[in-house]
Amino acid sequence: PTPPPRPPKRSAVRWEQSSKASAFSPTMSPSSFSAGDHEVNADGLADHRSAGTVRLAMPEEVKSVTGWSIGGVPPIGHGVEHTVFDPQLLEYEEIWGGAGTPEAVVAIDPQALRDETAATVLDVFE
Repeated sequence: PTPPPRPPKRSAVRWEQSSKASAFSPTMSPSSFSAGDHEVNADGLADHRSAGTVRLAMPEEVKSVTGWSIGGVPPIGHGVEHTVFDPQLLEYEEIWGGAGTPEAVVAIDPQALRDETAATVLDVFE
């Protein structure tokens, strides 16, 4: 997968503070927010969802369901119903996530993002 846009170079933001939004098929739900240095363990996610298997959604699936291209999917407003959240993101006062285009990022309070998306904090990230 393509990493999310990085925060401005002059920023003191660490790569771990970037929030990668990922979607999983076959249903595009769940989605996840993971720290920049983490990946989702698909087997752990499948176990959590009691699904046989899950896979990272293809770029065209993401665009079709959310309306945005990968690398720029905003954290809210795309109708994905179930989201899991990397507990590492809650260690920071602010995180950076996609803002509608692959070239744009926005600073977000991680607890507010977790609350707004009703995400489940789950340790399925490595």
